[in-house]
Amino acid sequence: MLAVPFLPPAQPQNDSVRSIWTIGGTESCASWLATPTSETEGRWWIAGFWSGRNMQNGSNGRVGSSTDSEGVIGEIKRVCQAEPSLLLINAAGRVYVEMDRGRR
Repeated sequence: MLAVPFLPPAQPQNDSVRSIWTIGGTESCASWLATPTSETEGRWWIAGFWSGRNMQNGSNGRVGSSTDSEGVIGEIKRVCQAEPSLLLINAAGRVYVEMDRGRR
């Protein structure tokens, strides 16, 4: 049995054709906001992170419901622009906790 079919595909060097899902919570805010493609990928990650947190939050499973997705993303962007070296998971978590405490 050959292992070749199980190798990951080669990653293109050109950002415009790179594979999807390279931006996640363990990337810096600067990486997330570096290109339109990485920002889009990060938005998808944030949507999953946020909905997962809401599913686990028994006391308030509707954090962020006082705004829309652009409002949540905007708050995370605000934190990221102020602290570009912060990991995206920490920026999103900080905004989640702030909104949860404010029951927003």
